[in-house]
Amino acid sequence: MRRTSLTVLTAAILAVGVGLRAQTTVPIPFTCTAGDLEHFGLNCSAEQPCPVYADLNAVEAIGGRVFVTGNLHTDSVTLYSLLFGSEDSGVTWKEAYERVKSGSLDQIQFADFQNGWISGGLVTTLPRDPFFLVTHDGGHTWRDRPVFDEGRIGTISEFWFDSKSTGQLIIDHTQRPENGNRYELHESMTGGDTWLPKQLSPKAMKLAHARPAANGELSGWRLRADSKTKTTRVELERGAGKWEAVAVFPIRVADCKPPEPKPDPQ
Repeated sequence: MRRTSLTVLTAAILAVGVGLRAQTTVPIPFTCTAGDLEHFGLNCSAEQPCPVYADLNAVEAIGGRVFVTGNLHTDSVTLYSLLFGSEDSGVTWKEAYERVKSGSLDQIQFADFQNGWISGGLVTTLPRDPFFLVTHDGGHTWRDRPVFDEGRIGTISEFWFDSKSTGQLIIDHTQRPENGNRYELHESMTGGDTWLPKQLSPKAMKLAHARPAANGELSGWRLRADSKTKTTRVELERGAGKWEAVAVFPIRVADCKPPEPKPDPQ
């Protein structure tokens, strides 16, 4: 099915299913553990806790299912990835994949109603170890597929799948490596299970096919930060440039501080 046909059909399904209704407030639970403080090297105290924020990167819909990607972070480090999913056009939400430590999830694409991909990677001192979450059942389940067999510095700047099997991606190493080629074009014939390098370049590269807008607007959905309510709004286009808030996610979700000591036994 062509992307345009898939997008139009998805938008029609959602327009019927959502209707005018109150927006959903989606909680993002997080409790900072002693292990988190140690692992991430956080200098947080009860007097000066470290705020934890949710940064949402992309939204995409397929049929009545909607997905939102992002991460949890403090002012200094990325903590965990986030993937939220709704199977009823945004009425109810749940986390659709386990949180990846130091991970962030970004772009989303579905080639049809079953096969989809989400790009991600680890964010430490430099972005590294790019990977995909892949689904073959419309987002009911996802599995982790690394781009490289070994750890490498770099991030997926963009990707595109023409079908459930064939796709391309561009790796940005974010800094010039010894060979001078900061960018790499890779190709997959296995639905993202394996990737083969096709071209190296010191200059930025773009894929021949346009990918969906980063925040999903080509599918009739978008993310919009609202400074007044300090939330990120998931919005659905109602026609004629009018957008309706379907769900809101808090931007600040928690404070990271040492756990309170347990009382001494009597």
